[in-house]
Amino acid sequence: MVERGPNSGTKKERMIQTIARTATKLFSKKGYSETSMEDIARLLKMSKANLYYYFTDKNEILAHILGSFLDLILDGIDEFLSSTDNVDERLRRFIQRHVDIYARYMFHAKVLFKEVNNLAHKDLKRAKEKERQYYRVAKGLIAQYVGSSAKEEEITALTFFLLGMCNWSYSWYDPKGKISPSRLSELIYRVFKGGISSLKKDAGV
Repeated sequence: MVERGPNSGTKKERMIQTIARTATKLFSKKGYSETSMEDIARLLKMSKANLYYYFTDKNEILAHILGSFLDLILDGIDEFLSSTDNVDERLRRFIQRHVDIYARYMFHAKVLFKEVNNLAHKDLKRAKEKERQYYRVAKGLIAQYVGSSAKEEEITALTFFLLGMCNWSYSWYDPKGKISPSRLSELIYRVFKGGISSLKKDAGV
């Protein structure tokens, strides 16, 4: 999980969570390259030496942040979607879950999309594989939703289209604004479903 309760884990684990949470906000607002270990230590009101006790360098912090966030996104998703046989309901749930996670972890989402390529090679490789796992879940769901009449390249395009609508909410969406996360997910669901229905109608399906 990205974050657990304030009293969960050992003292060291809780401090790691605190450091990661603080660094996530700084990376999101200032950018990874513009944020130093000194900046993180200063905001935490701890010495740099103490910070280095928990993380060897800034890149290790970034790897921890993004690895945990991607694990959260993937955690239990297959079981969550398979809890219903209705493919329409699966699509709705997938979108709701995605939007809800991004609304709760907006800083993490921003860091993922803007800073992932700053990871060390081995960590970037792991992150990309987790992203591919999520993409495969989304593509499999959409393939079921549109049916066997859709071409492979169309399913791929629709998958990127749906993920794009969900993912890019980090760049403009305010969960505390007038549109609630549940309402946003409903809007995305209706737009996507309406588009698919129109395509099926044009194809005579």
